[in-house]
Amino acid sequence: HVNIFRLVRAKKSFLITGHMRPDGDLCGSAIALRAALTGLGREARIVLPEAPPDRYAHMDGADWLEVFDGSELRADAVFVLDSAGLERIGPVADALPENAPVVSIDHHLSNTGFGEISWVEGERSSTGEMLYELAREGGWPLPGVACSALYTAIVTDTGRFSYSNTTASALRTAAELVELGVSPVAMARLLYRSKSERELRLQERALASLKLVADGRMSTMALSHRDFTELGARPTDAQDLAALTVSMAGVELGAFLYELAAGRVTKCSLRSTGRIDVSELAGRLGGGGHAAASGCQLEMGLEEARDLVVEVCSDALRRAEPA
Repeated sequence: HVNIFRLVRAKKSFLITGHMRPDGDLCGSAIALRAALTGLGREARIVLPEAPPDRYAHMDGADWLEVFDGSELRADAVFVLDSAGLERIGPVADALPENAPVVSIDHHLSNTGFGEISWVEGERSSTGEMLYELAREGGWPLPGVACSALYTAIVTDTGRFSYSNTTASALRTAAELVELGVSPVAMARLLYRSKSERELRLQERALASLKLVADGRMSTMALSHRDFTELGARPTDAQDLAALTVSMAGVELGAFLYELAAGRVTKCSLRSTGRIDVSELAGRLGGGGHAAASGCQLEMGLEEARDLVVEVCSDALRRAEPA
């Protein structure tokens, strides 16, 4: 971490950004990093390629989350968080300030190693866990807004401490954040008990689309472009639905697909209960991620994409004996 500390001491202004379809880990990590940097007397600005889901709009520090509007971005250095490659930050990639060194902090094994400084640890639960370690080691300030944000990052990326990335380190970090004043009850209410009606209506449609294949060892759920337009919903409203695909007994693999760009593109999120590495399957489809949670984007319509994903996953299931 020495190079990161040296860079922060040497530079005055920082741009913080991250991946398309921002999630709790990115939003929480970005808010915490900005709080720490400003506490050190630095200037810091968060610019995301897309708006985050509504539930994160009520977090402390959410008013720092700007959405890229195409205007010029200026900074002495750039932090790219929770992103496996520069292409993951969408239009922000082409607007990064010239000659500004890029620092990548990420926990995806599929990270390409981009940036002048690249800190990637695939066994970590979240980018938020990594930033907590960085702040503690560097003696950076962690005000209440940063602690709540880091807790958000960890609790969302571990699926409320239920996914396979729920390590002892992640639990220790969460416990230390609680000792620093974070309320797990208040955070659960904010993140999981304040959904909008359209989010629940979208979940209803996703569940209605459930299909079981491979003798019940795989499930798929899908949402069309029409589903989103009829409900006035955004893709970020569907962010948590992929987990539902592996919530049924006997299911080992799950795929949640939804259409983007008026049906010309389909986003696919893959989930595994543990025996099959979906990062390898996502890699075959041009994507990547973690062993238990990965994704890809396919330049085709929903039904064609579902058929392709089922074919690739069914092949993996055939090669793996039933549990």
